[in-house]
Amino acid sequence: MKKIIDILGSLWLNDKEVKIYLASLWLWQTTASILWQKAWIARSTSQYTCNALVEKRLMNITPQGNSFLYSPEPPEKLISMVNKEYNVVDKKMQNIHSIMSELNNFANPNARLPDVKYYTWVEWVIDILKDVLSEKEDFYAIFNYVEDTHPEVQKFLSWEYTEKRNKNNITSKAIYNSTDETREYIKNSKSVNRILLWVPREDFPFEVWMHIYWWNKVALFSLSRNDLSWVVIKNKNVHKTFASMFKMSWNYARTLPENEKYKNVVLQK
Repeated sequence: MKKIIDILGSLWLNDKEVKIYLASLWLWQTTASILWQKAWIARSTSQYTCNALVEKRLMNITPQGNSFLYSPEPPEKLISMVNKEYNVVDKKMQNIHSIMSELNNFANPNARLPDVKYYTWVEWVIDILKDVLSEKEDFYAIFNYVEDTHPEVQKFLSWEYTEKRNKNNITSKAIYNSTDETREYIKNSKSVNRILLWVPREDFPFEVWMHIYWWNKVALFSLSRNDLSWVVIKNKNVHKTFASMFKMSWNYARTLPENEKYKNVVLQK
């Protein structure tokens, strides 16, 4: 059920709309006053949520006396709606490619690109994750479990990012805070080409993730649904400094009893 809710939520439905739609599939045709009980949402918002789904063409509304009956569109409607969005995006992509050479003619060839970039849109954040792997080189990372990771980012991390990193034999060496969730996460580290060292959260609380990659890039980011942001610094001296700090942290972590099996893993670069 969680997978269904996450995927529907990653499209264009909020939490209440997902719950109402799923409840309507079960009840099929009923009133908003009954749907809110099945969906476990506030009664005061049920009518509004139903009407929002009608506007999104995922529900139908039928007058009945002084009330209204709501019924869902079949699940197959979701596929046609996504296909429609895909066609629109594909057309936009074709249009952009058709003017790309003209746009490049406007660009000043002597202009210096910014060394620091800030990203917030989920598509851009996923692009940076792809950028980390594009050089097919090992990298350093610092991370902690994020309970409310943005569903689209979580989907990419689970289904594409790890698979691509493993396929290209890219090793990530990471330092993490130990929690129940991260301990579960690290169980398959060996099979996906990861080396993880633990440090106590009370001494080293990691509130954001970090990637130190390529020879000149550092990325700091938050993956929370409500705080999705990413800063990328492109500068070889900044990279060298962060890498040195990571090595110092790594050497400390190797001395902890919990990391006994990695005590001889020394960072080379």
